[in-house]
Amino acid sequence: MNGFAKQVLTVLGVLLSLFLPPARGASSYTTSVTSVTTLTISAATSGMVGAKYGVYLVDSNNVKRPTSEYSGTIDPSTYSVTIAFDPPFTGTVTLKGLFSGSDTAHGYDFKFTAPENGIVRVCDGCVDTSTGYAKRTASGKHYVSTTMAAATFDMNGQYCNGGLVIGYILDNQLYFGDPFGCITSVTNAKVSAASSYPTDSVPLGSVRNYYGLWDSLTDDRPF
Repeated sequence: MNGFAKQVLTVLGVLLSLFLPPARGASSYTTSVTSVTTLTISAATSGMVGAKYGVYLVDSNNVKRPTSEYSGTIDPSTYSVTIAFDPPFTGTVTLKGLFSGSDTAHGYDFKFTAPENGIVRVCDGCVDTSTGYAKRTASGKHYVSTTMAAATFDMNGQYCNGGLVIGYILDNQLYFGDPFGCITSVTNAKVSAASSYPTDSVPLGSVRNYYGLWDSLTDDRPF
């Protein structure tokens, strides 16, 4: 998944999308790029007829890239999109939409879970189908995800007993907050050192490591 006159595509990717946002809808556009750090695509070029579409990347090795490697905004008036890449990207950029209509009502929509010791997930169940994606609204912004985010936590690390993990959305990006530095791998998210929800973030949930077992799991979603 900013309070400006631009629509944030976090489909989580929403409104530019938080996660990977390949979506349902009538419009699709693909372009190839080489070593780009920014890219702007106008509606005249893409053919998009609304702002509620998603963006996803496939690199030169035919691998979909996680949304942690890009972010952007869609102008709600012109439907143009500006994307920033980190690291520089070579491959294809695809726009798909539209994610219009009401919010979805799946129990897994942006839910923070700890399904087994050492594993945390967000949106476990979100899939890229016409009915399996998640779409929710918070503070006037729409968040869409067509994929799950996950992280692995070292339950037995030297400083990890009592360690906290929080999940939240901020500035068009999903984060796992890891103030103890115990996350060893992550997929479709970024890791921060946050121990509480940052200002203007969308809180999702938290959990603590208690002597090698998850404890005190919370569901803090505002929707």
